[in-house]
Amino acid sequence: MNYHDRTGESKLQQCGYIATIISYISYKNITVQFNDTNKTIKQCKYQNFKTGTVNNLSVAERCKNHNQKNNQTCKQNYIGQTFTASNGQKITIIEYIDTYHVTVQFEDGTIVKNRYYGNIKNGEVTNPNFTFEKYKTNNIISNRVGSSFINKYGEKITIIEYINYRNITVEIDDGINKTTKKTTTKLFDTKKIYSKNALAKSKIGETKLTTNGEKITIVEYKTANNLTVEFEDGYRKKTCYKLFCSGSVRHGSTQDNLHTVWKSSSGFTYEVIKYDNKQHVTIQFEDGTILNNQNMSAIRRGISHPNFQKPTGNYKTLFFKRTLKTSDNIYYNCSCSNCGFTGLLTANDMMSHRC
Repeated sequence: MNYHDRTGESKLQQCGYIATIISYISYKNITVQFNDTNKTIKQCKYQNFKTGTVNNLSVAERCKNHNQKNNQTCKQNYIGQTFTASNGQKITIIEYIDTYHVTVQFEDGTIVKNRYYGNIKNGEVTNPNFTFEKYKTNNIISNRVGSSFINKYGEKITIIEYINYRNITVEIDDGINKTTKKTTTKLFDTKKIYSKNALAKSKIGETKLTTNGEKITIVEYKTANNLTVEFEDGYRKKTCYKLFCSGSVRHGSTQDNLHTVWKSSSGFTYEVIKYDNKQHVTIQFEDGTILNNQNMSAIRRGISHPNFQKPTGNYKTLFFKRTLKTSDNIYYNCSCSNCGFTGLLTANDMMSHRC
Protein backbone atom coordinates (compact mmCIF):
# COMPACT_ATOMS: atom_id res chain seq x y z
CA MET A 1 0.00 0.00 0.00
CA ASN A 2 1.23 3.43 -0.91
CA TYR A 3 2.15 5.34 2.25
CA HIS A 4 0.28 8.40 1.01
CA ASP A 5 -2.78 6.50 -0.24
CA ARG A 6 -4.66 4.52 2.41
CA THR A 7 -7.71 3.81 0.25
CA GLY A 8 -9.30 0.48 1.16
CA GLU A 9 -8.13 0.45 4.79
CA SER A 10 -10.86 -0.70 7.20
CA LYS A 11 -11.27 -0.37 10.97
CA LEU A 12 -13.96 -0.99 13.61
CA GLN A 13 -15.19 2.31 15.04
CA GLN A 14 -16.43 3.01 18.56
CA CYS A 15 -20.00 3.32 17.28
CA GLY A 16 -19.88 -0.45 16.61
CA TYR A 17 -19.64 -0.37 12.80
CA ILE A 18 -16.75 -1.05 10.40
CA ALA A 19 -15.62 1.93 8.31
CA THR A 20 -13.57 1.74 5.11
CA ILE A 21 -11.57 4.54 3.50
CA ILE A 22 -12.87 5.07 -0.03
CA SER A 23 -11.04 8.34 -0.72
CA TYR A 24 -7.76 9.61 0.70
CA ILE A 25 -6.78 13.18 -0.20
CA SER A 26 -4.64 14.02 2.82
CA TYR A 27 -4.42 13.00 6.47
CA LYS A 28 -6.86 15.82 7.26
CA ASN A 29 -9.33 14.98 4.47
CA ILE A 30 -10.52 11.42 3.95
CA THR A 31 -13.88 9.91 3.02
CA VAL A 32 -15.08 6.75 4.79
CA GLN A 33 -18.02 4.43 4.14
CA PHE A 34 -19.74 2.27 6.76
CA ASN A 35 -20.27 -1.30 5.57
CA ASP A 36 -23.68 -1.85 7.19
CA THR A 37 -25.55 1.16 5.84
CA ASN A 38 -23.23 2.27 3.04
CA LYS A 39 -23.40 5.75 4.61
CA THR A 40 -20.55 7.98 3.51
CA ILE A 41 -18.89 10.50 5.83
CA LYS A 42 -16.69 13.10 4.12
CA GLN A 43 -13.86 15.35 5.35
CA CYS A 44 -12.76 13.15 8.23
CA LYS A 45 -9.31 13.11 9.79
CA TYR A 46 -7.20 10.00 9.49
CA GLN A 47 -6.30 10.32 13.18
CA ASN A 48 -9.99 9.99 14.11
CA PHE A 49 -10.29 6.99 11.82
CA LYS A 50 -7.31 5.28 13.50
CA THR A 51 -8.65 5.96 17.02
CA GLY A 52 -12.12 4.72 16.05
CA THR A 53 -13.94 7.99 16.76
CA VAL A 54 -15.62 8.41 13.36
CA ASN A 55 -19.41 8.34 13.94
CA ASN A 56 -21.86 6.97 11.43
CA LEU A 57 -24.25 9.84 12.26
CA SER A 58 -23.89 13.23 10.63
CA VAL A 59 -23.25 16.36 12.67
CA ALA A 60 -26.88 17.47 12.26
CA GLU A 61 -28.16 14.08 13.44
CA ARG A 62 -25.83 14.09 16.46
CA CYS A 63 -26.94 17.64 17.39
CA LYS A 64 -30.57 16.64 17.06
CA ASN A 65 -30.07 13.64 19.35
CA HIS A 66 -28.07 15.78 21.80
CA ASN A 67 -30.79 18.44 21.92
CA GLN A 68 -33.49 15.84 22.38
CA LYS A 69 -31.55 14.31 25.26
CA ASN A 70 -31.00 17.74 26.85
CA ASN A 71 -34.67 18.63 26.49
CA GLN A 72 -35.67 15.40 28.22
CA THR A 73 -33.30 16.26 31.09
CA CYS A 74 -34.69 19.81 31.28
CA LYS A 75 -38.24 18.53 31.45
CA GLN A 76 -37.38 16.26 34.34
CA ASN A 77 -35.52 19.02 36.19
CA TYR A 78 -37.85 21.96 35.56
CA ILE A 79 -41.40 20.61 35.56
CA GLY A 80 -42.91 21.20 39.00
CA GLN A 81 -40.69 24.13 39.96
CA THR A 82 -42.61 26.88 41.78
CA PHE A 83 -41.87 30.60 41.89
CA THR A 84 -43.64 33.78 43.01
CA ALA A 85 -44.97 36.13 40.33
CA SER A 86 -44.73 39.91 40.63
CA ASN A 87 -48.38 40.06 41.75
CA GLY A 88 -47.66 37.73 44.67
CA GLN A 89 -49.26 34.61 43.16
CA LYS A 90 -47.50 31.27 43.04
CA ILE A 91 -46.64 29.98 39.55
CA THR A 92 -45.70 26.39 38.71
CA ILE A 93 -44.01 25.06 35.57
CA ILE A 94 -46.25 22.39 34.02
CA GLU A 95 -44.61 22.04 30.57
CA TYR A 96 -41.06 22.61 29.33
CA ILE A 97 -40.18 22.52 25.63
CA ASP A 98 -37.05 24.67 25.71
CA THR A 99 -35.78 27.76 27.51
CA TYR A 100 -38.02 30.09 25.48
CA HIS A 101 -41.13 27.91 25.46
CA VAL A 102 -42.25 27.17 29.01
CA THR A 103 -45.83 26.80 30.22
CA VAL A 104 -46.78 27.88 33.74
CA GLN A 105 -49.93 27.70 35.84
CA PHE A 106 -50.97 30.34 38.38
CA GLU A 107 -52.50 29.37 41.70
CA ASP A 108 -55.93 30.50 40.45
CA GLY A 109 -55.73 27.98 37.61
CA THR A 110 -54.73 30.39 34.83
CA ILE A 111 -52.32 28.83 32.32
CA VAL A 112 -49.82 30.93 30.34
CA LYS A 113 -47.73 29.40 27.54
CA ASN A 114 -44.51 30.22 25.70
CA ARG A 115 -42.71 32.18 28.41
CA TYR A 116 -38.95 32.59 28.90
CA TYR A 117 -37.56 30.59 31.84
CA GLY A 118 -35.45 33.52 33.08
CA ASN A 119 -38.55 35.73 33.33
CA ILE A 120 -40.42 32.99 35.16
CA LYS A 121 -37.60 32.59 37.66
CA ASN A 122 -37.62 36.35 38.35
CA GLY A 123 -41.40 36.44 38.70
CA GLU A 124 -41.82 38.55 35.57
CA VAL A 125 -44.88 36.73 34.26
CA THR A 126 -48.29 38.43 34.03
CA ASN A 127 -51.57 36.73 34.84
CA PRO A 128 -54.09 37.95 32.18
CA ASN A 129 -57.03 37.20 34.51
CA PHE A 130 -55.58 38.99 37.53
CA THR A 131 -57.17 42.05 39.13
CA PHE A 132 -56.58 43.16 42.68
CA GLU A 133 -60.30 43.16 43.50
CA LYS A 134 -60.68 39.63 42.15
CA TYR A 135 -57.57 38.63 44.05
CA LYS A 136 -59.11 40.08 47.20
CA THR A 137 -62.58 38.57 46.75
CA ASN A 138 -61.13 35.13 46.12
CA ASN A 139 -59.79 35.20 49.70
CA ILE A 140 -56.22 34.62 48.48
CA ILE A 141 -55.07 37.56 50.61
CA SER A 142 -56.75 36.08 53.66
CA ASN A 143 -54.93 32.84 52.92
CA ARG A 144 -51.63 34.72 52.98
CA VAL A 145 -52.32 36.43 56.30
CA GLY A 146 -51.26 34.06 59.07
CA SER A 147 -48.68 32.20 56.95
CA SER A 148 -45.46 31.66 58.86
CA PHE A 149 -42.04 30.01 58.76
CA ILE A 150 -39.01 29.60 61.02
CA ASN A 151 -35.87 31.36 59.77
CA LYS A 152 -32.30 30.06 60.18
CA TYR A 153 -31.92 31.96 63.48
CA GLY A 154 -34.91 30.23 65.05
CA GLU A 155 -37.27 33.21 64.78
CA LYS A 156 -40.91 32.72 63.79
CA ILE A 157 -41.99 35.01 60.92
CA THR A 158 -45.77 35.50 60.47
CA ILE A 159 -47.67 37.68 57.98
CA ILE A 160 -50.08 39.93 59.92
CA GLU A 161 -51.00 42.37 57.13
CA TYR A 162 -51.11 42.00 53.34
CA ILE A 163 -51.63 45.07 51.15
CA ASN A 164 -49.96 43.82 47.95
CA TYR A 165 -47.01 41.65 47.00
CA ARG A 166 -44.59 44.54 47.58
CA ASN A 167 -46.10 45.69 50.86
CA ILE A 168 -46.69 43.19 53.63
CA THR A 169 -46.17 43.40 57.38
CA VAL A 170 -44.69 40.49 59.29
CA GLU A 171 -44.30 39.78 62.97
CA ILE A 172 -40.91 38.51 64.14
CA ASP A 173 -41.01 36.41 67.32
CA ASP A 174 -37.62 35.46 68.76
CA GLY A 175 -39.16 33.76 71.79
CA ILE A 176 -38.67 36.80 74.03
CA ASN A 177 -39.70 39.89 72.09
CA LYS A 178 -42.06 40.44 69.19
CA THR A 179 -41.34 43.10 66.56
CA THR A 180 -42.94 44.03 63.23
CA LYS A 181 -41.31 44.74 59.91
CA LYS A 182 -42.39 45.88 56.42
CA THR A 183 -41.17 43.60 53.65
CA THR A 184 -42.17 41.82 50.39
CA THR A 185 -43.65 38.44 49.53
CA LYS A 186 -40.47 37.53 47.64
CA LEU A 187 -38.34 37.83 50.79
CA PHE A 188 -41.01 35.98 52.74
CA ASP A 189 -41.16 33.08 50.26
CA THR A 190 -37.36 32.80 50.14
CA LYS A 191 -37.20 32.89 53.98
CA LYS A 192 -34.79 35.82 54.08
CA ILE A 193 -36.47 37.81 56.85
CA TYR A 194 -34.95 38.17 60.32
CA SER A 195 -34.64 40.76 63.08
CA LYS A 196 -31.76 43.21 63.40
CA ASN A 197 -30.47 41.49 66.53
CA ALA A 198 -30.69 37.94 65.16
CA LEU A 199 -27.30 37.98 63.47
CA ALA A 200 -25.67 39.66 66.47
CA LYS A 201 -27.06 37.04 68.85
CA SER A 202 -25.81 34.21 66.67
CA LYS A 203 -22.27 35.67 66.50
CA ILE A 204 -21.74 36.54 70.18
CA GLY A 205 -19.71 33.80 71.85
CA GLU A 206 -18.12 32.60 68.59
CA THR A 207 -14.45 31.73 69.12
CA LYS A 208 -11.43 31.51 66.84
CA LEU A 209 -7.70 30.90 67.06
CA THR A 210 -5.50 33.64 65.62
CA THR A 211 -2.57 32.81 63.36
CA ASN A 212 -0.19 33.16 66.31
CA GLY A 213 -2.23 30.73 68.45
CA GLU A 214 -4.22 33.14 70.66
CA LYS A 215 -7.88 32.40 71.39
CA ILE A 216 -10.33 35.24 70.72
CA THR A 217 -14.08 35.41 71.42
CA ILE A 218 -16.72 37.79 70.05
CA VAL A 219 -18.27 39.62 73.03
CA GLU A 220 -20.08 42.40 71.12
CA TYR A 221 -21.45 42.44 67.57
CA LYS A 222 -22.99 45.54 65.96
CA THR A 223 -22.22 45.07 62.27
CA ALA A 224 -19.78 42.99 60.22
CA ASN A 225 -17.35 45.92 60.33
CA ASN A 226 -17.89 46.78 63.98
CA LEU A 227 -17.45 44.05 66.55
CA THR A 228 -15.42 43.53 69.74
CA VAL A 229 -13.31 40.49 70.53
CA GLU A 230 -11.80 39.44 73.84
CA PHE A 231 -8.44 37.73 74.30
CA GLU A 232 -7.80 35.09 76.96
CA ASP A 233 -6.08 37.64 79.21
CA GLY A 234 -9.19 39.88 79.14
CA TYR A 235 -7.85 42.41 76.63
CA ARG A 236 -10.59 43.63 74.24
CA LYS A 237 -10.17 45.01 70.75
CA LYS A 238 -12.52 46.34 68.05
CA THR A 239 -12.16 44.70 64.65
CA CYS A 240 -14.21 43.37 61.71
CA TYR A 241 -15.67 39.92 61.08
CA LYS A 242 -13.42 39.30 58.06
CA LEU A 243 -10.25 39.65 60.15
CA PHE A 244 -11.85 37.57 62.90
CA CYS A 245 -12.54 34.65 60.51
CA SER A 246 -9.03 34.78 59.02
CA GLY A 247 -7.41 34.86 62.48
CA SER A 248 -5.59 38.09 61.66
CA VAL A 249 -6.57 39.98 64.83
CA ARG A 250 -3.51 40.98 66.88
CA HIS A 251 -3.37 41.67 70.60
CA GLY A 252 -1.94 45.17 70.17
CA SER A 253 -1.71 46.10 73.87
CA THR A 254 0.71 48.74 75.20
CA GLN A 255 2.92 46.15 76.87
CA ASP A 256 3.39 44.29 73.59
CA ASN A 257 4.63 47.39 71.76
CA LEU A 258 6.81 48.88 74.50
CA HIS A 259 10.58 48.29 74.20
CA THR A 260 10.27 46.56 70.82
CA VAL A 261 13.31 47.24 68.58
CA TRP A 262 13.07 48.05 64.86
CA LYS A 263 15.56 48.95 62.15
CA SER A 264 15.34 52.16 60.15
CA SER A 265 15.80 52.49 56.40
CA SER A 266 19.04 54.42 57.04
CA GLY A 267 20.60 51.54 58.98
CA PHE A 268 19.93 52.74 62.54
CA THR A 269 18.01 50.71 65.11
CA TYR A 270 15.44 52.34 67.34
CA GLU A 271 13.29 51.34 70.32
CA VAL A 272 9.73 52.16 71.37
CA ILE A 273 10.07 53.95 74.73
CA LYS A 274 6.51 55.31 75.09
CA TYR A 275 3.18 54.04 73.70
CA ASP A 276 -0.02 56.06 74.15
CA ASN A 277 -1.88 54.67 71.15
CA LYS A 278 -1.01 53.60 67.61
CA GLN A 279 -0.98 57.23 66.42
CA HIS A 280 1.17 58.59 69.28
CA VAL A 281 4.32 56.53 69.80
CA THR A 282 7.74 57.76 70.99
CA ILE A 283 10.92 56.12 69.69
CA GLN A 284 14.61 56.55 70.51
CA PHE A 285 17.55 55.93 68.15
CA GLU A 286 20.87 54.43 69.22
CA ASP A 287 22.55 57.82 69.29
CA GLY A 288 19.89 59.13 71.70
CA THR A 289 17.77 61.00 69.14
CA ILE A 290 14.08 60.93 70.17
CA LEU A 291 11.06 61.27 67.86
CA ASN A 292 7.58 61.86 69.28
CA ASN A 293 4.07 61.24 67.90
CA GLN A 294 5.05 58.57 65.39
CA ASN A 295 2.57 56.18 63.73
CA MET A 296 2.94 52.51 64.65
CA SER A 297 2.44 51.40 61.04
CA ALA A 298 5.30 53.69 59.90
CA ILE A 299 7.49 52.37 62.74
CA ARG A 300 7.01 48.80 61.49
CA ARG A 301 7.90 49.85 57.92
CA GLY A 302 11.01 51.69 59.07
CA ILE A 303 11.57 55.36 60.03
CA SER A 304 14.67 57.17 58.84
CA HIS A 305 16.95 58.96 61.27
CA PRO A 306 16.22 62.72 60.97
CA ASN A 307 19.87 63.36 59.96
CA PHE A 308 19.87 60.58 57.35
CA GLN A 309 16.63 61.18 55.48
CA LYS A 310 18.51 62.23 52.33
CA PRO A 311 21.09 60.17 50.41
CA THR A 312 23.71 62.86 51.08
CA GLY A 313 24.30 65.16 54.07
CA ASN A 314 26.41 65.98 57.11
CA TYR A 315 26.63 64.17 60.40
CA LYS A 316 28.85 65.95 62.95
CA THR A 317 32.15 66.51 61.05
CA LEU A 318 31.45 63.79 58.44
CA PHE A 319 30.15 64.41 54.97
CA PHE A 320 28.38 61.23 53.79
CA LYS A 321 26.85 59.81 50.64
CA ARG A 322 24.82 56.61 50.56
CA THR A 323 26.81 54.16 48.45
CA LEU A 324 26.00 50.50 49.12
CA LYS A 325 23.07 48.54 50.54
CA THR A 326 23.39 44.87 51.51
CA SER A 327 20.98 42.46 53.18
CA ASP A 328 22.60 43.27 56.54
CA ASN A 329 23.40 46.98 56.45
CA ILE A 330 23.75 50.26 54.54
CA TYR A 331 27.18 51.76 53.80
CA TYR A 332 28.06 55.43 53.31
CA ASN A 333 31.07 56.93 51.55
CA CYS A 334 32.34 59.37 54.21
CA SER A 335 34.94 62.11 54.42
CA CYS A 336 35.83 63.96 57.62
CA SER A 337 36.41 67.71 57.36
CA ASN A 338 38.41 67.68 60.61
CA CYS A 339 40.87 64.79 60.33
CA GLY A 340 40.70 64.07 56.58
CA PHE A 341 39.40 60.48 56.98
CA THR A 342 37.76 58.92 53.90
CA GLY A 343 36.16 55.49 53.56
CA LEU A 344 33.01 53.38 53.81
CA LEU A 345 31.17 53.53 57.14
CA THR A 346 27.86 52.28 58.45
CA ALA A 347 25.55 54.58 60.42
CA ASN A 348 26.82 53.03 63.66
CA ASP A 349 30.45 53.55 62.55
CA MET A 350 29.76 57.23 61.91
CA MET A 351 28.36 57.65 65.41
CA SER A 352 31.52 56.16 66.94
CA HIS A 353 33.94 58.05 64.67
CA ARG A 354 36.55 60.05 66.56
CA CYS A 355 39.15 62.32 64.94
